[in-house]
Order: sequence, then structure tokens, then C-alpha cells
Amino acid sequence: MQTFDALRAAARRLSREPGFSAAVVLVLALGIGANSAVFSLVDTLLFRGLPIADADSVVRLSRSKEPGAGMGSGVSFPEYGDERAAVRESGALADLAAFAAGNTVDFGLGNREPAQVSATLVSGNYFQLLGVPAALGRALTPDDDRVVGAHPVAMLSDGFWRRQFGADPAIVGRAVRVNASEFVIVGVAPPGFHGVAYEDLADLFLPLSMATTASPSIAQFKPFERRGFTWLETVGRLAPGTSAREAQAFYDARTKRLLAAPVSEENRNAFPWTRLSAVSGATLGAERRTQVDRASFLLLAVAGLVLAIACAVAAGLLLVRGERRQRELAVRRALGASRQRVVRESLCESALLAGVAALLGVALAGAGLRAFGSLAPADFPLPVNVATPLLDARVVAFTAIVALLATLLAGAVPAWRNARGALAPTMKGATSGVAGAAGRWSLRDGFVVLQVALSALLLVGAGLLLRTLEKAGAVDLGFDVDHGLAVRLDVARQGYDEKAGVAFYDGLLTRVRALPGVASAALAVHVPVSTRVWMNSIELTHFAGKGDEQVPFTPISPELFSTLGVPVLAGRDFSPGDDSGPPVVIVNRAFAERYWPGRDPLGERVMNFGKDGAAVVGVVGTVRNLSVREAGEPFLYVPQGQFYAGARTLVVRTTGKPEAMLSTVRGAIAAADPHLPQIGAGTLRTRVGRALGEERALAALLSAFGVLALALASFGLYAVVAYATELRTREFGVRLALGARGGTVLGAVLRRGLVLAGLGVAVGLALAAAAARALGGLLFGVAPVDAPTYAGIAALLAAAAVIACALPALRAARLDPMSVLRES
Repeated sequence: MQTFDALRAAARRLSREPGFSAAVVLVLALGIGANSAVFSLVDTLLFRGLPIADADSVVRLSRSKEPGAGMGSGVSFPEYGDERAAVRESGALADLAAFAAGNTVDFGLGNREPAQVSATLVSGNYFQLLGVPAALGRALTPDDDRVVGAHPVAMLSDGFWRRQFGADPAIVGRAVRVNASEFVIVGVAPPGFHGVAYEDLADLFLPLSMATTASPSIAQFKPFERRGFTWLETVGRLAPGTSAREAQAFYDARTKRLLAAPVSEENRNAFPWTRLSAVSGATLGAERRTQVDRASFLLLAVAGLVLAIACAVAAGLLLVRGERRQRELAVRRALGASRQRVVRESLCESALLAGVAALLGVALAGAGLRAFGSLAPADFPLPVNVATPLLDARVVAFTAIVALLATLLAGAVPAWRNARGALAPTMKGATSGVAGAAGRWSLRDGFVVLQVALSALLLVGAGLLLRTLEKAGAVDLGFDVDHGLAVRLDVARQGYDEKAGVAFYDGLLTRVRALPGVASAALAVHVPVSTRVWMNSIELTHFAGKGDEQVPFTPISPELFSTLGVPVLAGRDFSPGDDSGPPVVIVNRAFAERYWPGRDPLGERVMNFGKDGAAVVGVVGTVRNLSVREAGEPFLYVPQGQFYAGARTLVVRTTGKPEAMLSTVRGAIAAADPHLPQIGAGTLRTRVGRALGEERALAALLSAFGVLALALASFGLYAVVAYATELRTREFGVRLALGARGGTVLGAVLRRGLVLAGLGVAVGLALAAAAARALGGLLFGVAPVDAPTYAGIAALLAAAAVIACALPALRAARLDPMSVLRES
């Protein structure tokens, strides 16, 4: 009851000071909202467990060359069948399920333009094994996966259902298009379930039997027949009473028996060992986990810094208010109020302010997440479409904890300060520890230094990432990014067979090359800059390296090099006759220098392209094919006619600005096939920009947080200087009456504020130099201690400090000394 009365009294006091209360609420709301938004973003991938039944008994299996190695190869469909039968018979696992994540499909409903969505293919027992029921309709079952190509049914993820269909329950039973085929929606997965592989979060779940419909390009590899085509991953549930160690022992013993059995080298499994891992710890591969952890903990740290700055500003405001109420508080203590009661009442005020700030913070977090979702790249490590809803119990609990922490951080010191101090001097009008007196320091000064220091730390991080983008933008990529367009197409998904696909692409090239404003056009399976590329092991003439060394390659059409502006250094480009003639290849300079140093590469042969190998007919400049960061790795180009692919990228070189030609080129594609989705259509410059999507998104986030921190710190500095100036009003009035000039008073006020800001900047830059190495994996061409960045941030903070101090300084310099002396 006492606490309730204290809260009610605190609410009355705060309502009498609406300006002060609003300022503290807004400051704390920004800090709390930033933390709620970031927690919502990282929760699924970092903290939340898989929403499956008895997750401790579910394991993820992977193949490796050596026992005990990490995540490696998958299994083929025939191997999956053999293993499932073996483990069920042995009792090591109750059952085994298979899945293949990361399949991009064209998804359409009615007259809507098809969208690119991620589909996970699953065996019919997948949902049953995981214990995941449908939230709406039904889950996929073994009956949906018995005959190859005969079960066009699909299940939606909860997030995709809400985004695309507004959570309409009538979607169950409706027909949709997946690529060129009609599927029926049978159910919606429960909220928070995205499969067991977080590298590619599923929008759709399709039966494994529909693999060639979802991904027509794999049909040529005979996925349901070939034992060498390892396209599946597996999860299993331990049999009752069986431990993971016992199941691992079964697999180890089985592998030893298989290795001891006579088998030809052609049929020997290159990845014979199976490793069982707890499924909760194997949702991400090592590389992806590093990306997710780096982005997650960086954002959590940044949000924590913003909260610390907000709490420091709020604490400074509460200290100012407390010093103004010193006489009132002293009277209350003289009338019998204990120090404990004063502390409790002060903390109740802080708790009310933090509680209201938490409500406002959630609203601000929602707006921030929506804004970030519209700007973040699709491959950002923390996808917004799987963020935990802000009203989810976990996020609400986290927000409440942050609000409580804000209450303590912002309110504890002011509460303690309000309850101390000698009564007699205070009641006579003296203030304890006057902060504004010349040469004296107070707690509020310390809070100002802290605010500026943490702001400097955040701004340096943002500055380093912005400098990274600047440096990356200036790198010579080996091709012309200013006069080109690129559009990704996939005719195989629309039902084109190889003959129809070849005819379509040949006709499209002819149509596009005839357009006014087009200098040249070409096709390639892989166009820089992209992280996904075909790989092949190489065997070369006059090179005695390792036989398992792999090199990226791509099929291309003639004129790709001239279209991209890549120079042909020796030999020739491909010609139309190379599509059906003897196998030939073109290598880049990095390939020639690594594998044939000191030799003429023309005429050398790559032995595992074609029956008798492929002759090298040209050498071209080295392009940064895989990423902006790579220095230029060996790369092979082969004629497109020797490796058919239904998915290709059309590259167009324009005579004028490429942006002006984009709609014309897209119109030509639509004229060739109006139903063919055009993926990622844009300029090559835009494509390169997307290659730095993670860095760009993090730079934007850090910049936003940095600007927020700068605004908070500037406001805190202004509040302290304004109050300190108010305390010294009589002193300044006397000095002006005795003949001091306004400029002298102006300088005194500015000096005070700039000294505090200078200390904060010095501390902040020192902290930044120590912490910047945490950004090392994101930086490119920029040292963690980059002098221009640090100097620029120091100048920015100095300018902000001058602006923050200018208003109270000008007010003090314009005081009327006679009015001041009369009022004092």
C-alpha cells in the first residue's frame, strides 16, 4: 500500500512538471525502444530455441571425411532410404527425416506477379518427426511424399502467410503457382517455425517428391536415383532410452564395417563418417553462425550504449530537478520524512517515467523495425521477416527488464543525492555541491562526460563502416560498373526444357541487341559480384598440383567480356561455333599466373572439361567475381552451349545512362515471355552495392544510433550548461555591473561546456581505439584506428558542443545586470 501511495504521489508531482516529464520520457523511450527493436531482431537466431517437441532428443546428421569433423556433406536420396531403414531396425533412432533448404521458387496467386520465395523440400515424415503440428489446416504427411512428381501440395510458414495473405485463414485449400505448376495450400506452420536450418529460412514447405518441380535444374542430375548426388540433409529423433552417444557409436561401427567391405573406388563414399549434433546447436553452419553472432552482438552492444547514454541524460535531468527541489526536500526531512522515504519516492518517480517510456519505446521500436525492413538487404544476417513480434511475451519481458534497468541507472544516483546533504544550510538557501560554480565539478558533469564519450564511441564505429563503403566503392573490380544492366532469368522454372530454353535465350539476345541505345548484350550463369558460383575440380597439363583443388567457373555467351568491359589479354573471345565445337575454355590472368607461371597458357588444356579436356583459347583480365573484398581469384569461363543452365543473367551494355534503358530492356524480356519473372533487374552499380549489403545495413544502423546518441548527448550537455548558467546568474549579473563585457561572460559559459565535451571526446576516442578491432571482419581498406575518421568525429562532436552551449551562453551574455541584482 505504501508503494502504491508513493507511486500516486509521484504521478501528481510529475504532472505538475509536464515539460520535464516529457523530456525524460522521450529520452528513455529512445533508449528502451532501441533495445526492444534489437532484441526482437536477434531473438530468433540467437536466443530462441527451436519450437519442436522434446528438442533434446532431436539430432542433425552430417557427413565428413574424417570421424568427428564438423558439418560437411549431405546424403543422396538412395542413401537416405538405406540409412532410415538401418537406424530404425537398429533402434539407434526412432526415425530419420530429410530436407533440402534454400530452393528459390517463383510463387504466384491469381493475377499477382510471381514473387521470389524460399522453399524447403521435406520428406513426408519431417513434421511428424519434429513434433510440429500445423497452426492452420494440416502439416505435410508421408502420403504427400510417396510418388515422385505426384503431390503438388504446399505448407506456408506463419510469417509468409501473414506478410503475403494478411493471415487470411481461407488460404487453406486454395491453388497457387509454384514455378509453372499449380500447388494446393494444405496448411500453415506454427509461429516461429522456420525449419531446422537457419541459413535459408523457409517461406514454403514442399514435399521432397516435388524436388524437380521446385528446382528443375537438378533434374539432369537424377536426384532420386544417383548415389553420388548428395543434395539432402537429415535430422533424426533418438529412440526412447537411447542417448546421443549410443546413436553415435552405432554410426561409427556401421561406417567401419562399410569401409572394411570391398568396394570399387568409383562407388566409395568420399564422406563416409556421420556426425550427430544437437539440432539446437546446428541451425547454422560455422560461417553463417559467425556472421549472425557478429551482427547480433554488435547491435546489442550498440543498443546498450544508446540506453546508457539515455540513462545518463535522464539522470542529469533528474539531478537538475533534485537540486532545484533541495529546499523542499530539506523541509520535508526536517518535518520527519526519513532518507529511505525520500529515496523511495524518487525511485517511484523514475519508475513511472521509465514505465511510460517503455510503452512509447515499443511504438518507436515498431516504427524502426518497419523502416529497417524496407531498407535491409535480403541477405542481411538478421532477417526482419523472422523477428520476434514486439508484443510477444519474450520481448515484453525483455522490455520490462530494460525499463527496470533504466529506472535504476537513471534514478539511483539522483535518489541518493536527494536524500543526503545537511539540512540547516539547505533550508537557509545554500545548495550542496553547486555544480555551476566556476571551477567546481559535480555528478552532472560526470554524466555529461559519459554521454559524450559513448556518443564518440558509436560515431567512430559508424564512421569506420562508412569509410569501408567509400573504400570499397573506389576499388577497381576489373569490369565497367557504370554502363551496364543485369537481369536474372530462369526459364526452367517456367517449364522450358533445354531445347526451348536455348531457343528462348538466343531469341532474347537478338531482340535486346537490336534495341536503340544497346551497345552489346550477353548471357552468363554467373555475373560479378556474387557469392554463389559453380565449382569444379581441375586437372591441368603442365601442372602437378593437388587433384582435389577446385576452381569457380561459369558458362557464358560470346561478347560477355566486351559487354562487361573486361579486356581480352591474349587469344580470343568465344564464338557461336564454340557451343557445338571441340571443348574450349578461357581463363583469367590470376588462373594463368597461379597454374602456369612463366608459360604461355594458350593451348594448355583443362583435362576434366570434356572427354579429352578443353583447350585454353583466351586469357582475360581478372575480375572480382565472388566479392568486392577478394583480390581476384582464378576463374574459368566455358561456352554456354557446353553447360546448359535454365537460369542465366542477361547483361546489357548501354551507350547512355543504363538507368534510362532499364524499362526498355525489361519490356523486351516481357515481350519474349510476359510471365517470366525478372529477378534483381538493375544497374551493375546497384548490383555491386548489394554485394556490400551487410556492411551497408550495419553502417546505416550504426549511423542512425550514432545520430541518436549525438542528439541525446547534445541535449544533455545543453541541459547541464543551461542549469549551471542559471545557478551563476547572480555572479554574471555582478560581473556585468562591474564592467565586464558580454563576450567575457559568453566565453566563460562556452569554456565550461567545451571542457566537458572535450573530456568526453578524449575518453570516447580512446575507448573507440580499444573497441574498434571488434569491427575488423567488417572493415575493408580502413584501419581500426583511422585518423581521418577519428578527426572527423572529434570535429563533429566539437561543433555539436558549441551549438548546445551557445544558447545558454548567449542568454547569459545578454543579462540585464540591474534586473538580476534587483531579483537576487
